[in-house]
Amino acid sequence: MKRNLSIVFICALLGLLSFVSLAKNRQNPSLGTSKNTVSKEDLGKLQKKSDKLFDQAILGKEKVHVIGEDGSERTYRIPDLPHDEEDYLSFYEVASRVDLDNDGITELIINGPYGGMYLDVRNGKVYELASGEGTACELDYAVYKGITYICHRDTTHMGREIFEMNAFDGSGKVVNSTRLSAEYWDKEYLDYDATCHFGEKEISVSEFLKLRKEIFGY
Repeated sequence: MKRNLSIVFICALLGLLSFVSLAKNRQNPSLGTSKNTVSKEDLGKLQKKSDKLFDQAILGKEKVHVIGEDGSERTYRIPDLPHDEEDYLSFYEVASRVDLDNDGITELIINGPYGGMYLDVRNGKVYELASGEGTACELDYAVYKGITYICHRDTTHMGREIFEMNAFDGSGKVVNSTRLSAEYWDKEYLDYDATCHFGEKEISVSEFLKLRKEIFGY
């Protein structure tokens, strides 16, 4: 009888440890990504392959694939994007390369309207990971507590400042999301009567300003 109880206790303990491990992975999107499971040598090889595909895409020899919310797919070529420097809505340019999805391999940033677009290499193709979607959904990114978040912000309209923050993994999936916001609908500018949140938690205006500075630098 005692032996059976011991076996039950051990099984329950193993189950609890597995649950805790899974919960940690969900909370920290940098866990379980390629930079933690692939050697530095292999990561370097993956980076070279990624850079090569980006170089080909910049020349127009590789298409950029866009997957719609309904699963449909369209493509475009980077050289075909408009380059009118005098028109904000028609000016795209190749910018920097930054690890935006926490996998240890850099993605390609294309500057353009509403923050431009972020491109990723997956399964031998170039994909659009995220793009700016208007003045209420401008594209940006930020690093917070060691995790890179791709952000869409609404900061140019009266009555609110909203930052939607999504952390991606190397497969293009969102693995962690949060939101920093200040709402002051009856006021023109942010003041100390604003209602602020970070995730589900209501915070003070002072805490909002501190987090905005810490995460976004202003």
